[in-house]
This record gives sequence, structure tokens and C-alpha cells, in this order.
Amino acid sequence: MSEEPFSVQASTDEKPDYVYSLHGIRTNAYWQSRLSEEIRTRTGFDVGYRNYQRFDLAMFVLKNIFSDKPLRLVEGDIRDLQKRYRVNVIAHSFGTWLLLKALSENSDLRIHNLILCGAVFPRGLSRWRQLKHSSHQITGAIVNFCGVRDPFPALAELLSRDFGASGVTGAGDPAITDSFHNVDHSGFLNNAFCGSHWIDILTSKSYQPQPAPVKPSWYIPLLLWASAHRGALFLMLCAAIFGAYQFFRSEWSCYVRYCYVDIVRIHNFSSSTRKEKSERRYVDQIAFEYTYNFDRTRLSFRAPADRNPVVTSLVGDSLERIRPQESPQTLFTASNGRKFQVFAIPVRDRRANFSVEFANADEDGPEGIEVFADRIIRNLRLQIFMPNDVSLAAPKGEFRKGVLIGRQPRSDVGENNCTFDADGRQISCRDLYVPRSQGFFYCFSTVGWNSPGEVQKTSTDGCAQGANEGKE
Repeated sequence: MSEEPFSVQASTDEKPDYVYSLHGIRTNAYWQSRLSEEIRTRTGFDVGYRNYQRFDLAMFVLKNIFSDKPLRLVEGDIRDLQKRYRVNVIAHSFGTWLLLKALSENSDLRIHNLILCGAVFPRGLSRWRQLKHSSHQITGAIVNFCGVRDPFPALAELLSRDFGASGVTGAGDPAITDSFHNVDHSGFLNNAFCGSHWIDILTSKSYQPQPAPVKPSWYIPLLLWASAHRGALFLMLCAAIFGAYQFFRSEWSCYVRYCYVDIVRIHNFSSSTRKEKSERRYVDQIAFEYTYNFDRTRLSFRAPADRNPVVTSLVGDSLERIRPQESPQTLFTASNGRKFQVFAIPVRDRRANFSVEFANADEDGPEGIEVFADRIIRNLRLQIFMPNDVSLAAPKGEFRKGVLIGRQPRSDVGENNCTFDADGRQISCRDLYVPRSQGFFYCFSTVGWNSPGEVQKTSTDGCAQGANEGKE
């Protein structure tokens, strides 16, 4: 645009002048009241303003839903005022968009001089030229005041294609005179700026627009670049959000966040034979339910090879027998070199549900339970069911729970969160916290395994140590 001074010829219309102002979003627009007195004193014009209440950011973005009420108010105001006055308009921020929409949708509206500041209407429109030269709805000057430290027009353009950065880069329309100033979004709305720049325009006097600065604030080009590439940036943002979501759900995220597994473990010795010379002296049938707070496909379940484990997955529509993988390693809880087998248990929807049947030819009955996890166990629930003529011994001496660090049991694990039923045949342990890579063991004695009233002694290293400590 030309930087020469311009003036507007006085109209032959004998109507008095009126100055009408529109505010933007996220404000109660007190500046309208302050500037009204300044304009009235300097020009002698009647002054008024429309306050359509506070318009927040969400309403701004969803303007197609929420703009109808203020738009109808603006249309009605101008239509009523133009019957008695020659209307001049000062519009700030969202008010510039409302005014353009009102004029575009109502060909009967007429205004004289128009002052725009912090404008958020799209750049490079031909609509202003049509309003001024074709439909003659604007009869005076259109001056667009741009703030080179104002990020909000560029942000508006980034949010929606219905908005633009006209209030910072210029309108790009030959019907509009752009004037650039070193102010922010609200830097126009004071008495000093009004007196220096607006009074001459409102009174149709000569006004000298200020040229654009050589270099705006650093964040303005960055926002404009983002606006120009918002499609690609949006796709990148969606990809980043999707990738972050997938990472957070995956096992990889366990390196940066808290991962745990809930375990329900039910031992059922009720079907044990306990017959002399039987190859299956007792059978431990266990049902497992693992629930993870991260995604994984397989659970590596380890079991002593000498107990002939039979593992069946209960995930899916049919039962699946899991074949073992022999391991040359030994159980780190055993000092006698016991070998173990590894079973790859399928995990579906963060859940692993499977059963294990152990057979033992030993005359001695069960004496303890060990649980290991490759992640922190947040909640471990244990239930033990004994045959009708067998019960668990009371938790004195032989009874012990704790965590196993390496091969040494540790007793400083707090109170036992375990309860017995009335006849001692069932133990339920809940809300036990077991740290990652540490084992949980539960040692107990049984009564009546081989003969009524006989108390079976615990013999494993961890249980023996626990029993000895308990007797001291």
C-alpha cells in the first residue's frame, strides 16, 4: 500500500457522526468505556459500544456455533444506528471478524470510516474491495492497524482457515490501508494511541500510515510458518500422539514409568493321591491370572523340571497345551542345582490366564509357595486349598512369608496380609507388594498329610531358615 497521506471527502449526508466499537475475546472490554470519553471530547461525535460479554477461547475456536448471538447483536446495532447517524466503527480482534461477517451477510448495512486493530480476518480477501467499491457499504476509509509484537492474529490463523494474520502482516487488500506499529495485541487500546492515530481518521482528516518494520518480533515468522504448514504439522502431531500412546502402552515404557503386574494364584491340593508307592504322591493344581498395565505378547513362566509340569493356556476359545523349553540354568532359589523349564504363555489384552499341574513323587506334602515376576507385583493374591483331612498348621514358627533377595530371605516386609479360614484349609493373601526381580515365598506346615494329627516339617532352605528364626 502507498504510504502517502490520505483523506476522505466529507459526505453530503447531513446525518451526525457516531462512533461504534467492537471488542475481542477473553475480555470485559473496559477500554471501550475509557476511549469513549476521549473520542467524544476530541470529535464531538456521539459514541457507543457493543459488549457481547466475555467470549472465551473455546467459543472463539467453535465460532460457527457460538458467534450467532453476538453477530445478530452487531447487525441490529448498525441497522438501528444508521437510520439516525453516519456510523464509524472501531473493531478489535474478534470484533473485526464479526464486522466483516455482518457486512457480508447484510447488504443493507452501511458504515463510514472503519478502524481495524489486531484483526483476525483472513489475508488477501477481495471482500473488502467489494464492500467499498461494488456494494458501497463502506463509504469512508478502512485503516488496518497492525502490531508487530502481536502473536494472536498469527495464532488465530494457525487455529482455523476462517481466521487470518491480517492484524500483524497486513490485510493484503488494496481497499485497506495498513499501518504498522511496535505494539502488542492490546497496545492500540489507550488514550494516547487513540489521540495520535484514530481521531484524524474518524474526522476524515489526512492520516499518514506507518510502514512495516524491517524485522518483526522473532515469534511472528515462526507462527506464520506454522500456519503455512499446519496440515503437515497436524499430521506430525497426530503421529507423535499416536506414537506416544503406543509407547506408553508398550513394555518399552517400563524404562521410564511404573509398570506392574497383578497376580491371582490359586493352589489346589485337593486331588492329591497321597497313596503309598504312587508315582504321583501329590499333585499341585494351580490356576494363574496375570494382569499387566502394559502391552506384551508372551509371559515366560518357569517351573522345576523334576516336578513334571503340565501347562495349559486358558486364553482364547480353546485350551492350548504349552510345550516347554529346556533351560541349562538352575533355579536361583535352589542350592541343589534344580533345573527348570520355560513356558511361553500367550498374553491377550494384557491378561495371561493359564493352569499348571505339578506331580511330585515325594512322600512329603507341600511346604511352601514361591512367586517370581519380571515386573513389580502390585497385588498378589494367594489361595491354598487342602484335602478334606488335611489342614494348614497355625502360623507359628514354621509359617513365614517374605521377599527373597538373591538367595537370602528377608523378613522385614511388614505385616502379613493373610487370613485363614475357620478350619485352616485356605489362606488368602491380598495387596502384597513384591518388588521387581525379587521373589515372594510363603512357607507353611500341614497337619494330617500322611496320618491324622501329624505335622509335616518344612525342609527347603528358605522355609527352614524361616522356621528356625520363628522358633527363636
